[in-house]
Amino acid sequence: LYWADRGEAAKIECSWLDGQERKVLVADGLGWPTGLSIDYANGDRIYWSDSKESRIESVLPSGEERRTSVYIGEG
Repeated sequence: LYWADRGEAAKIECSWLDGQERKVLVADGLGWPTGLSIDYANGDRIYWSDSKESRIESVLPSGEERRTSVYIGEG
């Protein structure tokens, strides 16, 4: 199970379906993470959009190899 928390300290987390083995995958540099999706064809990468930071990012299920896929800058 994967979810995004947009609280004061935004983060992306995961756990087993029964709530055990809860783990924070991403806790730094997040604004308003939403729209989680899993790309099963490419290493099970977890993608999310961040409307505050204007980008789409991804991370492996282990929490490693965070990448910015799309950045929508000003102008």
